[in-house]
Amino acid sequence: MKRIMILLGLIALINYGVNLNAQSNDEVIEIFQSITDEWASHVTAKNLDGITSLYTDDATIDANTQEAVTGKDAIRDYFTGWFDSFQSIKNQQTIISAWVFGDNAYVYGSWKETEINENGDEIELSGNWVNYFVKEKATNLWKIRHELWNDAQFFEFRKKD
Repeated sequence: MKRIMILLGLIALINYGVNLNAQSNDEVIEIFQSITDEWASHVTAKNLDGITSLYTDDATIDANTQEAVTGKDAIRDYFTGWFDSFQSIKNQQTIISAWVFGDNAYVYGSWKETEINENGDEIELSGNWVNYFVKEKATNLWKIRHELWNDAQFFEFRKKD
């Protein structure tokens, strides 16, 4: 329920921003598509340093499959466990909308993934995500502060467990 409330709050902020002259155009979408493409390439390469470099030091990943993790060390452990669980992972993401409010941005997208597990079985997953980004003043780079995602096709199934 808490995750749903956070997601609804983020969506409300995005919609509210339309009336505040927030920036959202093809250039903004291209910027964040580039970042999500980089994220996906780090996942496919199982590049821990690369993937963790995209997050702020106090970032949180909140997925529907486990408890939220906060901080770079916890995020690194999260990705280590995921990467070690599969022979290969191929991730693709598409930006649906992106809104920038000064040094803050809310980006919504969809993802598709093919994973090959230790037995050689292919698993196909898909879902949606919303990220809250901040632009770091020292580097002028956009970093993920809060990542919220789901694997929509299994939501009802997991809800019963």
